[in-house]
Amino acid sequence: MHRRTFAVSDSAWNFWFTLAAILIFAGIALPGWLTRRRRARVAEQPLPDHWEEILEQSVPVYRQVPSDLRERYHDLIQNFLAEKSSEACGGLEEVSDPMRVTIAAYARLFLLEAKATLSETALDPRSIRAPTARDAELPVQRRP
Repeated sequence: MHRRTFAVSDSAWNFWFTLAAILIFAGIALPGWLTRRRRARVAEQPLPDHWEEILEQSVPVYRQVPSDLRERYHDLIQNFLAEKSSEACGGLEEVSDPMRVTIAAYARLFLLEAKATLSETALDPRSIRAPTARDAELPVQRRP
């Protein structure tokens, strides 16, 4: 009985090992790079004028965001709206543009100097309340 043995040369082993390492690295690094690239492209677009009006009217605390943080805040809002879906539920028929912008503004307000993620938004009209005068009094400050 003859046993067949397959000898793999060092160069073939090195080739497959290198290929596997490259594929693993690409699988880990590529998605993050693509996300950063996509977010940078979205951030390059100017904030639509009517969104600024929505923010002024629907998000009282928006007026208190320091000017040096506004551009970052706008980028966060735009990226939120580009990446996250909003779904009407609980009897709400449709999610309007003012609703989406307002929700994005509140969702990203606390992320001005932090990093976190949120995968989706579901809107239930029973949980939505109108902004109050107290909301406008809340200070927006930089972290020390």
